[in-house]
Amino acid sequence: CVEVAEGWMEIHSFDDYRDALIAEERTEKHANLTVNRVRRVFTGCGFTFHTDISASKVQRRLAERRDSGNGISETSHNHYLRAVKMFCRWRDRDRRVLETSVDHLRRLTVTNRRRMRRALTVDEVRKLLDSAQRGPDRHGMSGPVRALLYRLANETGLRAAELASLARTSFDLSSDSSTVTVEARHSKRR
Repeated sequence: CVEVAEGWMEIHSFDDYRDALIAEERTEKHANLTVNRVRRVFTGCGFTFHTDISASKVQRRLAERRDSGNGISETSHNHYLRAVKMFCRWRDRDRRVLETSVDHLRRLTVTNRRRMRRALTVDEVRKLLDSAQRGPDRHGMSGPVRALLYRLANETGLRAAELASLARTSFDLSSDSSTVTVEARHSKRR
């Protein structure tokens, strides 16, 4: 952050904010995504100084992005807004400015999901496992190993990053009810 005049600071604090997110035990992927969202909104709004940040400009910019031909969805709008609000709260806590100018902005109510998520049917799971079992090597795994991984994902509900974090010590197969444990730092819910 470069001080220009009393109360005016240029917005060069994205790297500091990213480091703060990682220090709060957010993943690097999350920190980069959040900072990139804030940067896109601020660049689109033409913000140079912390004092330039305006709720109405942020709101207008997000509406423009939503309404453009290949615009963002309501859900993405909310992600961008949350990222901006988080950044502004952080800069307040870090004493870079005196007040948050976007805290009062409200997220949209999501009414049109672009992609509806659902569980696979039993037949779809069977087809997936059969296809993987007979399939070629992918991502450094043979077909049978991938089928086993897909079955574990289906039975446990673990996400890809959680599955990737598993080690032999994550499994307890010695008792009647076998368990798999994901370390908090690798779990989305901590």
